[in-house]
Amino acid sequence: MAAVLLAIVLTVIASSSSNIGKAFQKEASRHLPPLDVGNAKVVREYVESTRWRLGLALDFGGGALQTIAFALAPVSLLQPVSGVGLAGLALYSQFALHDNLTREEWVAVAVACLGTLGLGVSSAADSASEHAASFWRMFVVLVATGWVVLQKMAEVRDRV
Repeated sequence: MAAVLLAIVLTVIASSSSNIGKAFQKEASRHLPPLDVGNAKVVREYVESTRWRLGLALDFGGGALQTIAFALAPVSLLQPVSGVGLAGLALYSQFALHDNLTREEWVAVAVACLGTLGLGVSSAADSASEHAASFWRMFVVLVATGWVVLQKMAEVRDRV
């Protein structure tokens, strides 16, 4: 049970990291020339861009965490959970990039998170009382993890 919960948390972090990494790369590319892999000068500008490299590292780091999660729980459970990474990206966009989300987008974020909680609870508990306890544990873990990730991302974004 603990391995499955850890795998779910790792998947949320991994997916958020990969998606936010792509956002970092997109942000960096706004200030860079169009990518032309045949032009060494252009490639060098991308490689020398701190924000672009950070985005690449977040994306690769997310992939590595996802691989660890897949070793702990079935792919059939974790793949739907990875959709919550889009919620992480939405939160990052709202608070770090100051892109205002619509009410419908916030509802979609909430539904994705509730779906993840449902998956975590249904896979980790055998009785009704265990379902309730698992729900609140998962809720607290997801909220705390999300908060820490967003705070760290904002700190990193401010430094870059």
